[in-house]
Amino acid sequence: MRERVGVGLLAVFVAATRLVAISRAPWEWDEILFASAVRDYDVVVHHPHPPGFPLYIALGKIISIFGVSEFHALQAVVTAGAMCVFPLTYLLARLLGFNVGTSVGGALIVAFAPNAWYYGGTAFTDVPGLALILGASVLFLRGSYLWGCVLFGIALGFRPQLALIAAVPFAMATWKAIRQPKVEGRRSKVEPPPWLGPAMLAAIVSASYGGAAIASSSAREYLDAVQVQQEYVSRVDSFRSPTRPSLVSLMRTFFKPTRGSGALDKAIPVLAFIGLIVALLRRQHLLLLAMFGPIAVFSWLMLDLNAASRYVIAYLPMFALLAALGIATIVRSEIAGAGLCALVAAVFAINASPVLRQVREEMPPIQQAIASTDRGTVYTTSGVVPFVEFYGRQAVDLSEQPRPREGYLLMDSLSSEPCAANFIRRRGKLADIARARYFEASVVPARGCD
Repeated sequence: MRERVGVGLLAVFVAATRLVAISRAPWEWDEILFASAVRDYDVVVHHPHPPGFPLYIALGKIISIFGVSEFHALQAVVTAGAMCVFPLTYLLARLLGFNVGTSVGGALIVAFAPNAWYYGGTAFTDVPGLALILGASVLFLRGSYLWGCVLFGIALGFRPQLALIAAVPFAMATWKAIRQPKVEGRRSKVEPPPWLGPAMLAAIVSASYGGAAIASSSAREYLDAVQVQQEYVSRVDSFRSPTRPSLVSLMRTFFKPTRGSGALDKAIPVLAFIGLIVALLRRQHLLLLAMFGPIAVFSWLMLDLNAASRYVIAYLPMFALLAALGIATIVRSEIAGAGLCALVAAVFAINASPVLRQVREEMPPIQQAIASTDRGTVYTTSGVVPFVEFYGRQAVDLSEQPRPREGYLLMDSLSSEPCAANFIRRRGKLADIARARYFEASVVPARGCD
């Protein structure tokens, strides 16, 4: 009882801290595409990018009905998911056999890792997707097979690659449901047939992505867009890309799960390795590796290295729980180990606080630049066009015509022209936590200086 009350109170406290991470405005490219999709959904024109994140956008549309802006509607979904990550990580850890101290310590590391904390206040799907897949896994392991399948399907409607995490718990729960002995005669409760869970899972996923195709320009164009996106990821982002650094060198990128805390970020993988050795020697917690190992390897092989600080959130619980186990093993005390994990979380919070204050209070440079254009036509690069259009301005891609004589030139870089207005966001630790893009913007009258 004391354990439940203590963890419950701690969960409420951690949930409250998620509010300080709420960004003032969309900053990155994907956030603008997501917000544009709430306004007008069409995967063919990358509102949002394929495969469409249908249930995430659907929730955003529902919230926007109540007068909330598109971006803040999505933020509400993300923040709600962020509030659930700590208790769900704790519950999963307990079901995987970790003791109370290590479970609490690992969950605190996940919650206060600066990159996870920051992205929990944006409009990205990584944090709410993690919360959903953790919830589905917890339900599977606790024997709630039908509801686990429902939540699994919803999670895939947020981020389909998360199937790699819950695949093993789902398989275990499915096998158990099939093998469950049938009791003849009187029964205290009626168990649903074992096929119902997978049927509901398939129905949710099919309806989600089928709806995405129908809501787009056409189903055929939707499928073509998905195929093009897959080919792009394989050709440009994955290990097949000739310009991508070697997999060995990228281990330091994709297997460093926390960002923004300097030496402590390097210590977490070391502590996790110690925890891994302990788990292997004891033959414990191996299900943790089976759940999160595949998504870690997939990210390392296939995903954009420039967004690694966000992608690692999917397998941060594995590193955090193993690191907590490593700490507890070193100090040889469950209580002391939990205390040291809380200290790690406190250091994370100290490092993250200035960054969170920055994104909470400042308008991003591109939005400042757009606001300064006085409603004129904006000529810019393809990477900035969605921003300009989202804020209701007429945008023209400069790659399609030479420099105009009227309107404004807006770039996601600084300008040295005498009449340029430059807008800058301080990099610092934020450049380690978020993708290092859109930190600068400039506006120049197309006609030049008078």
